[in-house]
Amino acid sequence: MSTHKKKFRVLLVIFLLIVAGTLGEIFLQVQQYLKVRLITHRRYGFFEVDPFLQIRPKRYPQFDRDLHVNADSFRGDPVSDDPDTYRIFVLGGSTSYSYTLPYEQTYPAKLQKKLRQEYPYRKIQVENAACDWYSTEHSIIRYLFYVRYYKPQLVIIMHAVNDLFRSFAPEWWCRPGDTFRRDYSHYLGPVVGLERTRVKYFPFTEFLLYKKIKNMLFAPDPAQLAHIDGEDPDFSEKVRRLNHPAAIRQFQSLPVFEENLKRLIRLIREDNVRVLVATQPYIYNKNLSDSEKARLYFAPLHCSQNGAYPDVESMEYGMDLFNRAIVRVASELNVPLVDLEKGIPKNETYFLDDIHPSDAATEIESQLLLGEIKRLKLME
Repeated sequence: MSTHKKKFRVLLVIFLLIVAGTLGEIFLQVQQYLKVRLITHRRYGFFEVDPFLQIRPKRYPQFDRDLHVNADSFRGDPVSDDPDTYRIFVLGGSTSYSYTLPYEQTYPAKLQKKLRQEYPYRKIQVENAACDWYSTEHSIIRYLFYVRYYKPQLVIIMHAVNDLFRSFAPEWWCRPGDTFRRDYSHYLGPVVGLERTRVKYFPFTEFLLYKKIKNMLFAPDPAQLAHIDGEDPDFSEKVRRLNHPAAIRQFQSLPVFEENLKRLIRLIREDNVRVLVATQPYIYNKNLSDSEKARLYFAPLHCSQNGAYPDVESMEYGMDLFNRAIVRVASELNVPLVDLEKGIPKNETYFLDDIHPSDAATEIESQLLLGEIKRLKLME
């Protein structure tokens, strides 16, 4: 073979490699752009920034399913101004708001339906004032400056896991170097993008093909974690590769949670409003199947710190600690308690992930709450 032909073949191979690399890079750039759009739609499409609460449900969101959020950012019908209406408000986090479920499958909507069937002669309205990320601190603000204006007759409170998260300071949800603070100000959570760069995508600012190959061969550099958006669909898996499950028994936010819960109950009672508290269900247990374990992601995503996150036993232990604190507060303040945690079986029929309830779980929750309301004769 002549020298010219050899050179031609070498150049042809180089040219084809360049073309293949360019096409691969363009494909990855487009894929990344679409992923960021999905992240933005999923996380920020349903919520809006609030100056006091960090975020709140977006009013009248226009999406492919009915979230049923009214003008006051509550998930429910428009708030009735009829003085004869018995108004119930729900305070809590995403396990009460349940944006992954259609409105009709959430426990506040089911409770409203059951109450109206049970008491057809009463005008009854249940408003869902919960929201993703909300802790007891958020609910104090939510009640004082949003809910009390509507003069509810009953407030139902369910909190635990979001306060448990505040025991930790994952670098992707906090400012660099932040550690636990009693006022939870270390945990920026959904508004971390306001502290850093907003969720945007600028194409060709990094060589994605190189990163792809590097990540296939090696684990990501821990220093890059601060630059990874926590809402990346692959984020939990990245965190698992860089951290490890560990036995953790100390939860710094537990005393704060208990204080906040007492403060919230007392504030509501000062307005002569009845209070009902509930424990929070969770799936953690030692008998989880492989498919149930595959659903778990809250510990690595929200509780990673110093290279470790709580293992399943630790999360079960922690949730039990917080639920026992709820029982303790209810007893001390003489508040009616519904033990939802004991009422929901711990398997994938009743949980979408670690803690979020399925349609089957919200059916039990609404039935248990209805039973307590009937026992207390609140409608009579």
